[in-house]
Amino acid sequence: MRWAAWPFILFSLTACGATQPMTKLKFDWQATDNAPRDYPMEILGGSLIYPESGSLYVPDKIRIAYGWGKPGRSHVVGPDLKPLPNTLAISFFSYTENQFYGGRFALPYDRIVQLFNAGYDSPRKGHITYDQIIVGVAPGGAVAV
Repeated sequence: MRWAAWPFILFSLTACGATQPMTKLKFDWQATDNAPRDYPMEILGGSLIYPESGSLYVPDKIRIAYGWGKPGRSHVVGPDLKPLPNTLAISFFSYTENQFYGGRFALPYDRIVQLFNAGYDSPRKGHITYDQIIVGVAPGGAVAV
């Protein structure tokens, strides 16, 4: 199956109104990058922007092609506890297409908060809380969070 057949946009790119005060919600997480295997990409600049102020940058300036959905590089920066983002601003280059892409996307803040609060159960490790936000880029200008 070609990569284009997979559902790359995991979150709809429309904003959701937060139901809790945004400044009080903070979690221990880092940003990481991702691109499909055999389709090398390079993030030129990217930021996961917090609802009220501030942001965390997405690792950039290196060719990536780890395989879709796999976490890539993560830089340990900023305070341990950070707000969750409601916006992604990104610019990237597709080596396969020799094409630049970029945009600013609203993220579903309420859904991200819900996922971080709930975590998930792993058969091997028990209950796990999320600690990364993976920003994936792919040919055709596809972006996934």
